[in-house]
Amino acid sequence: MDVFVRAGTQFEFSFAQRLEKIPDLLVVTGFDLYSFKLKKTTQIDVLCWKGTNIFCFELKRFHTRIVGGFSDRIWRGTSGRRTYNIYNPVYQNTEHVRCLQRLFVTKDLKVNDFVWTHAVVVPSSCVIDCDIKYVWSDEKAITKVFESNGFRNEALLSQLWT
Repeated sequence: MDVFVRAGTQFEFSFAQRLEKIPDLLVVTGFDLYSFKLKKTTQIDVLCWKGTNIFCFELKRFHTRIVGGFSDRIWRGTSGRRTYNIYNPVYQNTEHVRCLQRLFVTKDLKVNDFVWTHAVVVPSSCVIDCDIKYVWSDEKAITKVFESNGFRNEALLSQLWT
């Protein structure tokens, strides 16, 4: 298992450390890509790759609540008593996947040969008040990566949550 850490918050780093316990999973944090749409670089918080499974995660460290809808341009995140307005992280992560797929094409990799999963990840303590399909707790994200790679070891899975 390799984890390549370039940048990011403590939440991103601890999330990546838990993922690194999954055998043969490549985990990269702070992966920069150029976006032709944005005309600047954009950064994938945590990228995981094993076989044909690719996970692109946008992490938000709001410990209290995250609120937003798929079509809302601005979402609200709360940590303690502080509330922040943020650009829709689902839109942000969708652009990350597009940029990564564009990079794959330039390297002669067939995008359709891979299973692409992307989600916004928040701490388990956070109340998710938005489209649950695109926003996961960190425990759910780790479980999804674990299960997608054919693992069924419950003891190891429970270790990944801590």
